[in-house]
Amino acid sequence: MKFRKLELERIRKAEQRKRDEDSAQRHQDSANVNRTLIRILLQLKADSRRKSQAKRWHFGMPSADTARQWLTVVFVAIAAVFAARQWKAMTTQVDEMQSEQRAWVALSKDSGILSLSVNDANEIRSAIRIGLENSGRNPAVEVFANAEISIGTQIPHGSMPAWQKAVCEQPTSGLGYTVFPNSIEPSLTIDIGTKPDELVALKRLSSNPGGTPVVAACIVYRDAVTNLKHYTPLAFQILNGVPKPGEGCCAIAFKDLPISGKDLVLRIWVLGSMSIT
Repeated sequence: MKFRKLELERIRKAEQRKRDEDSAQRHQDSANVNRTLIRILLQLKADSRRKSQAKRWHFGMPSADTARQWLTVVFVAIAAVFAARQWKAMTTQVDEMQSEQRAWVALSKDSGILSLSVNDANEIRSAIRIGLENSGRNPAVEVFANAEISIGTQIPHGSMPAWQKAVCEQPTSGLGYTVFPNSIEPSLTIDIGTKPDELVALKRLSSNPGGTPVVAACIVYRDAVTNLKHYTPLAFQILNGVPKPGEGCCAIAFKDLPISGKDLVLRIWVLGSMSIT
């Protein structure tokens, strides 16, 4: 339950951050429109000044052409400001409606690690169960879960958000689960393995290599109504749930593999993650 609450809280924060970014973009668009109008007004004013110097003024009043130009400028400016405000209000309303109605697929409490093993090719392999839950109002279709695992001394792609982005962008076959609103569907089981050179490199550094494998994952799906593609990035650490005396907490000695999932813990990565989209 705590695992699920942490994930939902991260989703809410990411959603709020996305709303703030969208709001900032709309303000920037409005500012760009205002700057364009100001440049047009200044140009028209300069043109009018040049024409007025070449024409005769009668009784201290501008010519009819100049008056018509200024009336046109004022009318265009008022219409542009009104249109910009209307567009902003409509865009905000549409975004809010889509956000409220769209599908939101995240982890369910039926998620965990099933096993951790090593094969003859020096690959450390893990079977992970990804439970799916749609807390939105629209159904989600073509639901997939991609994942990669690493035991290297550095995060692949230089950072967790970059690694998650690469995992999210992996191609899918176009088939997958359909997850309906407010329902928990059967979980996906993903079998993933490290690159062989990672374990070889660790064996060069230590006669008894170990660590806490890191997993970058992504739930990929489409909203059944809007057909828009969405991503729920995930990140975990695999920990030893039953530490041995004298070996400290949580690190896994790879010489002890295979290890059953009941003796392992799948903990949410808390050191930065990609935003939900």
